[in-house]
Amino acid sequence: MASLLLSGDSLPRHLEITRRHMRKCSKTNGAAPFGERIKPLYDKLKAIYGKLETAQEEIQDGYDDIELADTLLDDTVRDLFDLITISDRRNTGMPLLTKIFPEGKFGYVVDSPLATEIDEVKKIIDRLNEADTEKKFAEYVTKLTEGMTGVEQSINAQQKKMEKYKSVKSEAEIIKSDLRWQYEVNYPPLPQVCDLWLLKISIPQVVNSVYCTK
Repeated sequence: MASLLLSGDSLPRHLEITRRHMRKCSKTNGAAPFGERIKPLYDKLKAIYGKLETAQEEIQDGYDDIELADTLLDDTVRDLFDLITISDRRNTGMPLLTKIFPEGKFGYVVDSPLATEIDEVKKIIDRLNEADTEKKFAEYVTKLTEGMTGVEQSINAQQKKMEKYKSVKSEAEIIKSDLRWQYEVNYPPLPQVCDLWLLKISIPQVVNSVYCTK
């Protein structure tokens, strides 16, 4: 008996069932045309499956890019904190640390969610521009700005990758639906029986969608 293809079945299952169906058609006298009818849809679904896998890999890479950009920004914040701490130790008359990091630590910045971290880094830049009158740490204004830009760009790129994945997935669902239709058409019509119990025995999965007529 032929295996049923359901809308909830995975894309790999659609491909596997269809591949076996085409193979059986090619080995059954007079059935070759049925395999030929469904092959174009099988080829389309196989191609879109490749695109879907690529889109998934790009999303995984995107998360890595966000993590790397965030780590770079975190390290820049830590380096600035350490340098200001050393500077304050040598210049006790003009401390900067509490002016740049009011909390007296950097954990509240680097351990925050990305959106919050970006806001906190912007505040650090503003404080640096105001409090660092001697411009000892001017280079860190540039480094922090570049770090924020890197994080924001990686997030924006990830959003585009996710949109692309959704688009490819929607296209795959349409092709899956078309393939299921052709797969069902390839088999003869269901027998017209009145006894529902017989239908339940023969094809239990579709009992709710088939109507009997005398």
